[in-house]
Amino acid sequence: MLYLAFILVVLFLTQGAVPDKVFASTVPQIIKAIESSYERKKEKEAWKKAMNSTRYGRVAYVGEGKGYFEGPYADELMRMSPEEREKVLKEEEKQQFRIWKKEGFPYVQKIITACEEYASYFLFWEAYYNSYKDVKRARDLIEETAKRYPEATAGRIAKSIIDKAKTEKELISQIQEAFKKLQNPVESYEPKKGEPPDSIMNSLKTAISSSLGYKRWGKDSSSFLSGKEVPTSAYEFADFIIRTLDDEIAAYYFCVGNEFIFNGEGEEKKEGLTYLNILVTRYPHTSNGSLVKKYIEQIRKKVKKGG
Repeated sequence: MLYLAFILVVLFLTQGAVPDKVFASTVPQIIKAIESSYERKKEKEAWKKAMNSTRYGRVAYVGEGKGYFEGPYADELMRMSPEEREKVLKEEEKQQFRIWKKEGFPYVQKIITACEEYASYFLFWEAYYNSYKDVKRARDLIEETAKRYPEATAGRIAKSIIDKAKTEKELISQIQEAFKKLQNPVESYEPKKGEPPDSIMNSLKTAISSSLGYKRWGKDSSSFLSGKEVPTSAYEFADFIIRTLDDEIAAYYFCVGNEFIFNGEGEEKKEGLTYLNILVTRYPHTSNGSLVKKYIEQIRKKVKKGG
């Protein structure tokens, strides 16, 4: 199931080394912000409803080797043949998927969108930072912003710059001009009417803005806007925020893609493949992006065969 898979992926991703102890404290803050957000709670509720909608939904498979089942109706499952049990559980998983897709998936999309909104701002800042130092790097970063976050505010602006700039000089000029007008969502985001206080946008804003790393970055980046040199740590923090949010986004795309492929029907399987393709093309730098590369061809063949 998606929920369990997501937790396992997040636990795996957060084991990596970080460049600064101050930055490290931001990881649990961001993950907690996502996990405790209104959208995540609603998605969990949808999974709980989906699991409770079937006879064996709350039965857990435990142990190694042959293993055994625990929970309501576990004895019934144990008495079934392996083939019969697999068929019954697969049918239930499809029923659970239907409920989750309708009631939980829309909230997953909102979480991804929010993470992209914040990450895209920092990647655009990196392009701006490099526009004064390394033109080629600035071009690469603005192109990456447009590719990685096409629906986010910064991503759309980045795409517009790429489309309009005819020369290198124009590109740099437009990056610098656009960034100075670009609002930082950590500072500027205002909740919409009726939006829950613990919405994902509000939660991420609070988590990032209250971190020691961000406060230090804010001071350093302000100095850069004033024409002063920025410490390396400021760039590292921006990169760290991007990587942390990208890993979260990638984990969702990974789990959602597999959920659609293995429990969906017809076009839903193709939709699942689309999510995995997004993961591979936009987030190849993440752990899940590397993982999907290794078996996406097998998944494509499975979908093509209608499996």
